[in-house]
Amino acid sequence: MFNFHTRFYSATILTVTLSSCIALAQTVPPGPRSASADAWHSDSVVYVAGLDDLKPNASGSLRITADEFVFTTRDAHEQIPLRQITSVSIGDERVATGGTSAKIARKIPVFGFGAAMGAVTSKNVGVLTIEYQDVHSGYHGAVFEVPGSQAEIAQQQLIAIAASPDQEAGATGCDKAAQSKTLLVAAIDEKDLQLPAEYRVLLYEQLVAELRRSYIGGTVIRVGDQVAGCPAETLHVSVSAFKKGNEQLRSSTGPIGFFVGGTSVSFSVRLVDQAGAVVFEKSLKSSKHGDSDSLGVARDVAHSVSSRLAKSKASGFVAAA
Repeated sequence: MFNFHTRFYSATILTVTLSSCIALAQTVPPGPRSASADAWHSDSVVYVAGLDDLKPNASGSLRITADEFVFTTRDAHEQIPLRQITSVSIGDERVATGGTSAKIARKIPVFGFGAAMGAVTSKNVGVLTIEYQDVHSGYHGAVFEVPGSQAEIAQQQLIAIAASPDQEAGATGCDKAAQSKTLLVAAIDEKDLQLPAEYRVLLYEQLVAELRRSYIGGTVIRVGDQVAGCPAETLHVSVSAFKKGNEQLRSSTGPIGFFVGGTSVSFSVRLVDQAGAVVFEKSLKSSKHGDSDSLGVARDVAHSVSSRLAKSKASGFVAAA
């Protein structure tokens, strides 16, 4: 009898103790996250533009760690410290899928077949845009397409752990001697349009990339670039009108798709010297039609600006061969 009660009492004490420990473990907040742990990641990300060492449309994995924003492909590994990130924006795009055969099928207007193919061979993707300040090379932006609603999750993670920005795409003024054959690309002026961040960033990044290819014998620099002098000329691009198109409508209406659902940008280009005198000025418009991604309009704008500058004898701009 004595042994039975003693064992029962001991078992009860042990049960209560274990229950208390479990409850305590459930209420104690987790310890600090390891610096190597990922706050967010996705293995199905497409890079659009903005990173100097990567080719557009490269597929890879995107990870947000405690300290860095990391994009990795089979051939490249890009890291951006979170402390450099000044802005994180999200959007959405509808992009075509299915390759060449699906593209051809979308062009067939008979009995609505093209429209049906346009619906099933396109998909919505999230667009993640980051802007950051490199200590040496100044302002940068990068755009990525991520699956479904993951862009919003990534944005929330970045906002939660990234440092508050301590600098912006700053002024372009300079009081030093002008550096010959140096062209500064000023920040895109979007006036009061509230241009989607991905388009604004792509306009700037595509301009820098295109001008660096075609400005033979010269140097193209960014806002905030630390150079040993001042730019001889500054290029200003001001967007006065913007209309985002509908890729699904374009891809599903056959030949009509070249005339409807297009993305269009109206903008002015102004090239000034160090003293502020206008060297070249022109108002232009660019549209993206056909079976293509709306984001591609930025490439068209960049090419148009480069071509106009090359044709302008006053600018001294030389087109690439």
